[in-house]
Parts: sequence; C-alpha cells; structure tokens
Amino acid sequence: MKILIFVVYAVIFTYCYYFLNKRISNKWILIGYPIFFCVSMLPIKLIYNAIVPNTGKVIAKEYLLIMLFAVTMITLFNFFYGVVNLMLNTQASFQQSYGMPEKAHVKWFLNNIGNIKGLYHLFFYSGGIILYGVVISQAKI
Repeated sequence: MKILIFVVYAVIFTYCYYFLNKRISNKWILIGYPIFFCVSMLPIKLIYNAIVPNTGKVIAKEYLLIMLFAVTMITLFNFFYGVVNLMLNTQASFQQSYGMPEKAHVKWFLNNIGNIKGLYHLFFYSGGIILYGVVISQAKI
C-alpha cells in the first residue's frame, strides 16, 4: 500500500513540477500553489471524516498525515520552483541592464542561466521525492 501511495504521489508531483509549471507563468506558480494548499484542506478533512468509521481513528490519522504531507510538499516544492525562476530571472535581467555583461563571470552566468535553473529544479525535485519517501516509510499503515 505504501508503494502505491508513493507512486501516485511521484506521478502527480512530477506532472506538476516538470509539465504544469512549464505551461503556466511564474506569477501563477507563486499565487496558485498557496491557493491550492488552502483549498485542499477541506476535502482532506472530509476524506478523514469519511474513513474514520471504517478504519478507526488511529489508521485514519495516519492517512490524514500522509495526505497533508503530500499536499504540503507539492505546494512547497512547486512554490520554490517559482522562487528559483524569479530569483534567477531577476538577477539575469539586472545583469543585462546594469551589470557588465562583458566580464567573464557575468557572461558565463548569462550563457548558462538555463543550466543553473535546471540544477536548482533537479535539487528541489529530488528533495520532494526523497522527503515524501521518508514520510511514507515512517507511516504506520
């Protein structure tokens, strides 16, 4: 059961991180994911209330924690996807406007902005996958 939950999380997280985020603007990433987090609390509570009579409070609490961690991690790591884009785009536009783009280190940064973003995105993506794997392995279901 834990493996199935982890695979479902990994598929949803990968879709949001690598496919959905590339299709929406950075502004909507930074606004939309916190809204998603707030809106998803009521359905999670309703699911918890629906499974308590069938499974008992102890097991239902574990499922509640797993759902809350999943929504929190999807929100947090995708929000930082937007933060990374915002920081690097702001720094690149500043360097192009006011910096000295002919200097070697600035020129290297401007030429490799996509690679730098990709490395940061890979770092946060792997963190989101590994951290949820730890949460699932510690769950008592």
